[in-house]
Amino acid sequence: MSWYKKADTGADDYSTKVKVSMYGPSNYEVEGPDSVYVKFRIDVEAREWGIKNINLLVGGIIEVPYLLTEYDADDNESESQRSIEVDLAQVPKENKTGSGVITLDSLELWLDDSFNVDYNRSSLSLYGY
Repeated sequence: MSWYKKADTGADDYSTKVKVSMYGPSNYEVEGPDSVYVKFRIDVEAREWGIKNINLLVGGIIEVPYLLTEYDADDNESESQRSIEVDLAQVPKENKTGSGVITLDSLELWLDDSFNVDYNRSSLSLYGY
């Protein structure tokens, strides 16, 4: 698990390193970075009797570089360096509980046949609420 560092945007804003897994169309291999930094906000809903709820809010756009390898019918390969913009607000969130921390865990990115993010298959794992 990575350590948090305070982001430059506000008192409740943070940034953490998130593991990345990338997948592409068949006959292509996609090799992305091991991790990227993702900013998030911790929103605490407090009452006079204590904390009612804690939410992790993730949004913004990040750029993820990747190496695309194409294999043709003769098993020849060609490589190209690319990058893709990911709108984190559109990535479905997968909530995990029981870890004892509030943080982001991993980002799974699927690319469609046009090498755009397939938001229906991609996911961002969150811990702690």
